[in-house]
Amino acid sequence: NTKALKLDMKLPPMVRAKDGVIQLQVGDLILSARDESDVELQSFALSLSTTLAAAPGASGNIAVTLGEPTIKAQVLVQSPTEDTSGEQLEGIVDGAWGLVGNMLGDTLGAVPMPSVAGMQIGAPALKGQQGFLLVDVPVQ
Repeated sequence: NTKALKLDMKLPPMVRAKDGVIQLQVGDLILSARDESDVELQSFALSLSTTLAAAPGASGNIAVTLGEPTIKAQVLVQSPTEDTSGEQLEGIVDGAWGLVGNMLGDTLGAVPMPSVAGMQIGAPALKGQQGFLLVDVPVQ
């Protein structure tokens, strides 16, 4: 009966460095399944965490790679005619992550490095260190 999905990010994504690894976390991502009359059938709160790696791309862009996610889902609204559990949704999102993760990495990697006042910004180096994300960007 679901005809549309609505996604609402209640919190901004967070990127942090821990033990030399860069982590991407998204919390309070509300997924709502709606029928043809825009009536909410189901609603879930999603949280996900994954690793994030960035390196210089071949054309001067940033190549972004996302790791395998850890996904948590909680049912907020459940219609009597729908019976998807939080665990089932976690499995669905985990299965779709291969496609979405690659698309997100490709999208982020397509953003070119800008030039500032005629100077070209070089390929960045990113690393996690003592809870901070360090970005080293050469200017040419």
